[in-house]
Amino acid sequence: MTRMMDKCQVCDAEGQTFVCCSALGPMSFAYCRICYARLAEPIDMITSIIEDCGGLENVRQEIKDTTTFFKDGKYILMKDWKP
Repeated sequence: MTRMMDKCQVCDAEGQTFVCCSALGPMSFAYCRICYARLAEPIDMITSIIEDCGGLENVRQEIKDTTTFFKDGKYILMKDWKP
């Protein structure tokens, strides 16, 4: 994990971020403290997984429990997301 000043790629908050690998695949993202602590993943990563699997019903259960951030300021689980 690397520290840097930037913008969170999950919630778009400005300030100190931590760059580390996503739990969902071989990509790194910048996470603010809150998103990092909540293990939240970028919505684009969630969308890509759902599309790659052919729909939410085909995503493994442990991945469906991944958290993401919505623009309205709420964190939700992938399984509760309605595209």
